[in-house]
Amino acid sequence: MYSYPLSKEAKLCLLTIALMVSLEFMQNAMVSFSALSITHGFHGTAESFSLAASLYAGTAIFMIAIHHWIADRLGYRRMLHCSLALFAIGAVICATANTPLHYIIGRVVQALGGATFFTGARVLVNYFKGPSRLDAVRALITGLIAFSGVGVIIATLLLTFASWRWIFLVPLIVIVPVWLLVNKVLSHDQGTRLPSTLHPWSAILLVTGVLAIQILLERIAYDQLDTRAAWVIPAVVGIGGLIWFIRHEYQRKHALLPFSTFSNSPNNRYLAGMTIYGICYLVLSSGYYILPVFLGKGLGYSVAITGSILAVTSFFGYGMAHLHMYWVGKHPGHKKYLFSAFLVLSIYSGLMWLLAKDMAGVWVLPIALISIASFASLGQGTAALNSFIGIDEQVFSQAYQSKNMMREVLISTGISLSSLLLHHAGAFSQHANVSELVRNASAHFFTILLLLGVVGMLVSLWQKRIV
Repeated sequence: MYSYPLSKEAKLCLLTIALMVSLEFMQNAMVSFSALSITHGFHGTAESFSLAASLYAGTAIFMIAIHHWIADRLGYRRMLHCSLALFAIGAVICATANTPLHYIIGRVVQALGGATFFTGARVLVNYFKGPSRLDAVRALITGLIAFSGVGVIIATLLLTFASWRWIFLVPLIVIVPVWLLVNKVLSHDQGTRLPSTLHPWSAILLVTGVLAIQILLERIAYDQLDTRAAWVIPAVVGIGGLIWFIRHEYQRKHALLPFSTFSNSPNNRYLAGMTIYGICYLVLSSGYYILPVFLGKGLGYSVAITGSILAVTSFFGYGMAHLHMYWVGKHPGHKKYLFSAFLVLSIYSGLMWLLAKDMAGVWVLPIALISIASFASLGQGTAALNSFIGIDEQVFSQAYQSKNMMREVLISTGISLSSLLLHHAGAFSQHANVSELVRNASAHFFTILLLLGVVGMLVSLWQKRIV
């Protein structure tokens, strides 16, 4: 356990947290921003890229679920070494891809490794006690938000001056220091956890449910559901499989994910926090998918300008996250921050709707982007500060695993739904009037977000879980 004054080992642990989280989030930010160039590079289509994203999410969900089980058998250090190796192998496969299948295999291998990083880093945060834990949270935020912005800048430069293949090779530079840091700060048996076992039926139910839902979402976006059975069957299999998996885990003594233990946190704060997390993931994943398309095709900005705008937005969100932590320390109480999160979401949606309808000038864009960055920090920050209060340290990693599984499902869902909206609006066509089509589709999206923001403000005042 680390506390003030921080030792050299504690400082190395902070660096490990930041760099470990940065690996996956920087890579995914670069891939999302470079989607069109990558797809053209491996001679694929938007559908094949979307399928790769769905299979990445499905694989990541399964790996997150068995994170604790693998750690019990390999130890944290060996598990992370294996994860780093898989992530690197997957990156090389993606960088050399010339066919859709080649690329999809690479992304699945990356997911086998990358899914470990965020949960592992968050568990390390718990090794800091007292005021020093704030330093660990700042390190986590740096890897999550700041490096996502760095990833967009790097991707912009690589697409402008090099090749899309470097999108996967450049992040490998971070793997070497992370590998060495893991040797320094982690032992083979790290932390105290409840024992768990991987039941074969649980594994089958989890894999079946997750893949069915991911494939359904991917098919919906590209009009591949010609009959009712084509969507009813995967929907029933997916939702039914996940419900059965949760029910099965509830009844087991050494469950893979002991839902009955960590879902009974004081005042049901865990469930309330998961709801806020879920809304944030859905809004941000769909919003950050539509935003580059809106800026590029709707407003006519170049790749360099669009990348710069998105990077600056990420850096502002990084600063806002630190301000939020400072404000909470000076002015405790979370309801006002939750209300503020939905307020700025409403401001963002309203201004972007006006811009999409050509009823306001581009001067509203900076205000809107500041607002969405503030929503990301205030919304997720409030969820993080409330979700795990009262959670026993023995099941903390499993509680966080469940949150990260939900993250993967909702991020994939958000991307699929926004892709569906743009696809049906003709935003990806070669139509001469594509700018107007993108603006109209974006206006519908911002209307939905505006309604969500207004409802969120009302509910945040009415609810009593987060005070």
